[in-house]
This record gives sequence, structure tokens and C-alpha cells, in this order.
Amino acid sequence: MGPRAARWTLALLLVGAGALTLGPLPVSLLDATSTVVGVLTGRSTITVRAPTEQVFNVLLFLPLAALAVLAWPRWRPVAVWVACVAVSVGIEATQALVLTDRVPSVRDVLLNSTGAAIGVALGTARRASGKGSPDRPSPRDTA
Repeated sequence: MGPRAARWTLALLLVGAGALTLGPLPVSLLDATSTVVGVLTGRSTITVRAPTEQVFNVLLFLPLAALAVLAWPRWRPVAVWVACVAVSVGIEATQALVLTDRVPSVRDVLLNSTGAAIGVALGTARRASGKGSPDRPSPRDTA
């Protein structure tokens, strides 16, 4: 995926992430996922909900960071990670200051940051392989 496609995909994902984190609380999605995980593991929905929410927090920033690495190939990976952490802090600050039905959490920032770190690593690996960078010609272009 080249930078232009990565930027468009990232923009769409940011709209979705904004809706999930700043819109009405998606309790039904979390409850449904927790119920499925609870049934599959034989545990109660109450004990499964917190880990499920934690996994969602990691997974939310993983593709965002990976796409950001591909979208801006000249950025250093650590700069992409710092930008993702700043977005996460901004989300939590907005939840604290503006949204009365949301509960901001340092844990969410840590989990988002973990997802961003994994995403940066995956995006960097893809970029290094030449599949995510326009700087290297594809085999078709050299033949």
C-alpha cells in the first residue's frame, strides 16, 4: 500500500475511531463481544468484559499506527508512536472535559500506546520489506 492509499484508509479509520471513542458509548458491541467470549471460555460475562475492553483498546490503535507509518514514510517510527500517544491523551482529555457519559482512564492511554507500538512495528516491517514504500520499485517496474 502506498502513502496515498494509506492516508485515505487512515482517514476512514480515524472517523470510525472518533465515533467509537467520542460518540455514544458502544455498550451493545462490548456486551455482545463479552457474551461470545464468555460462552466460548465458560466464564461469566462480567469477568470477561474488562479484558475484552482492554483488547479493544489495543486493537483500536494498532491499525492506525501501522497505516500512519505507511502514510508518512519519511516520519521516524518513534514520531508516529508519539503522535498516536498524543491522540490517545487527547481522546481521554476530551472524555474528561466534555463527555459526561464517558470515563477517562490512564489505563486506556497505556493500552492505546501498546497497540500503537505494535502497529508502528508492523508498519515499519512492511515498509522495510518494500511493500509499503513508494521509494522502492516493484518487480514489475524493473522488468
